[in-house]
Amino acid sequence: MTSEYAVSDDDIILLQKQINIDEINAKTILEKNKGDLFESTMDAIKLLDSDYKVDLNENKLVLGSDTADIENETNPKKKLEKFRHILDEKDAIFQEKVASKIDISDTSIFNYITFTYNTTCFVKDKINSTRDNMLRNTTRTYLTDEISKLEDVIQFELELSNPDSLKLVNKYLGKDSKRMYKKWGLNKPGMFYLINQIVDYNNLNEDELKRTTKYKNNIATKFLIKSEYIKENQMLVGPCVVIDEWF
Repeated sequence: MTSEYAVSDDDIILLQKQINIDEINAKTILEKNKGDLFESTMDAIKLLDSDYKVDLNENKLVLGSDTADIENETNPKKKLEKFRHILDEKDAIFQEKVASKIDISDTSIFNYITFTYNTTCFVKDKINSTRDNMLRNTTRTYLTDEISKLEDVIQFELELSNPDSLKLVNKYLGKDSKRMYKKWGLNKPGMFYLINQIVDYNNLNEDELKRTTKYKNNIATKFLIKSEYIKENQMLVGPCVVIDEWF
């Protein structure tokens, strides 16, 4: 006389290693298949497909319409491949929908200041955002918008006409710049700008120097010089974003 199969914790864990399924459904499926791992994996795949559901009262899987024809497949390997293909398609659709949403579980409060060459009022703003969204949207969008306001000739000379394709530079402000940013109520701030915004006076002719210095960001340049990232003969042209507690 064979003993009746009883689901163990080890069996549940083993099935969960094959496919992502919760403990209750894993137990139900294992009981249905008397511990057969292959059949249980197949049922778990069907369960993850939206056309299946577990009937806990009758201990069975109820089949939907989209994948009903797969039940006629007798080759276990081909049967598994077909189910995998269906799940991959559904997963791709799901991921596309999820990608358009912000994961609020990974957000932080960011204090930041945006300013450009002609800013006279420095305002500290606050946003609840993911780090990626803070860089891709808030920071890069501000830089792009402000750079587009510069003269076309400046954009052309500094190769800033397509700022979306330029590397975003991040510099931790420190050293002698601390006195400056402490007055703004900041602690461990980082400055963001695009790589082509740093200009060397020595590389400009007289006309270029006159045009470019018109858009010199004096405050940002001073921050970078005091932080020892650029030299006295260099300047930051256009906008920048300072984000507090980035590091």
